[in-house]
Amino acid sequence: MLGLVMAETENLPLDIERPVFVVRLWWEPASEENEKIGEWRGSVERLALGERRFFRRLADIPEILGAQLVDLPPPAE
Repeated sequence: MLGLVMAETENLPLDIERPVFVVRLWWEPASEENEKIGEWRGSVERLALGERRFFRRLADIPEILGAQLVDLPPPAE
């Protein structure tokens, strides 16, 4: 949690005003014998913080991003 309260967003660090994420996806085969059977896996990394969260279901991506954004102030107009 950031616990940060500021009145003017122009003084906010860039990551708080405009966080940047990298989503990586890869195919994880179930076995070396049959690479067609397996699952998609991936990670979401918040670049400025160096935090990386891993997932095994593509449907988890919005939840991971939402958890990262919930403590940020709304964008400036």
